[in-house]
Amino acid sequence: FQDLANAAIAGVIRRDHLPLLVGGTPLYINAVIEGWRIPRVPPHPEIRSRLETEAENLGVEHLAARLAAIDPVAAERCGVNLRRIIRALEIHEVTGERMSDLEGKGPRPYDTLEIGLTAPRDWLHAAIDRRVDDQIAGGLVDEARGLLDAGVSPDAPAFSSIGYRQLLPVFQDDMLLPDAIDRIKYDTRRYVRHQQTWLRANKRLIRIDVAEPDWLERATELTRAFLAAPDPDPSGRGMESPDLQRETL
Repeated sequence: FQDLANAAIAGVIRRDHLPLLVGGTPLYINAVIEGWRIPRVPPHPEIRSRLETEAENLGVEHLAARLAAIDPVAAERCGVNLRRIIRALEIHEVTGERMSDLEGKGPRPYDTLEIGLTAPRDWLHAAIDRRVDDQIAGGLVDEARGLLDAGVSPDAPAFSSIGYRQLLPVFQDDMLLPDAIDRIKYDTRRYVRHQQTWLRANKRLIRIDVAEPDWLERATELTRAFLAAPDPDPSGRGMESPDLQRETL
């Protein structure tokens, strides 16, 4: 994602336009705007399969203990998340280096204005419910069933996503569709709370309540002020704007 985003941003700049990085997954956004160093180790299916089998036979804790002996920093970050543990062990096995030594941040590659849209809980929950209802009306059930009919395994990563995962019991006659829809709404709200936890940790973020009537005008003015500010790095290398930093702290 980082490579694709950086290439897209470069293309927008070459066309003399303003890049906008929009989304709700702070992990991915931060990887781009904070200049994360990410281990360049492609997936090795044979290693992952072997470690997954080992976890099934000996337990996740066994792999977690092995990682703790190799890379205590990564082990603390991964906890008992099997996918993350396997990734850390995979990187060490392939490179001989610890994942925590290969990772890091900075310097920041871009001068950014970061705006986070917020809303009162009741307003947000109503919007989530409408979105799920619109997805169902738009054919989400047929879409998910079509994937299964096309041969996609229910264990495929795609079916772990919100919307697909909750419909699987419906296709297996273990749940009624209205109950599955309620579960999609509940799980979406829970995911939003997780996102909000990430966003609260970002001290650069300027929060704007979209339930306020002037929210768009405020966002527009912030953008205009940001674009009118002097270039903090005339060389073009890109650095965080001191003016923006003062405004967001």
